[in-house]
Amino acid sequence: MNENRQRHSVSSLFTLILLLMFAFSTLSMVLLGSRIYRNGVSYLNRNYTTRTAVAYVTEKIRQHDEKEHVLLSELDGIPALLMKDDIEGETFLTYIYFYDGALRELYVRSSSEPSPDMGSRIVALDDFSVTVSPDFQDTLLIHAAGEGGHSLEASVHINSGISSLK
Repeated sequence: MNENRQRHSVSSLFTLILLLMFAFSTLSMVLLGSRIYRNGVSYLNRNYTTRTAVAYVTEKIRQHDEKEHVLLSELDGIPALLMKDDIEGETFLTYIYFYDGALRELYVRSSSEPSPDMGSRIVALDDFSVTVSPDFQDTLLIHAAGEGGHSLEASVHINSGISSLK
């Protein structure tokens, strides 16, 4: 009888150890998976802000690719990309610029007096610039840097040419 009780104790102990090992490995896999997921989401968020900024500006430039409608300018001393729209005989201006930690856009009548704080925030960034390519005078270089030092650059060819208002 003592032998059966000992076998039963060993069998129960083995089952308990097996169950604990299974629970530990399951918990380890869940923790590892959550860490991988968190790192992936963080990377995608950093990548999203810079890609959004560059894609947004690129599309705006392409929409305004007409003679003297894309200009490099300033808004109260802040470098800005200026695009013109002629609507029913009136000129409207779109300023895209980096101000107060964000890419901003300001759409105003040409007769108004704009200021940088009037613009709408598009996306938060650490740095943003638009410059003329030193190699190709009809190409703009767009640079956006987001949190964590993630940066992205793109070049956009302007068929109608780039003007400068400074």
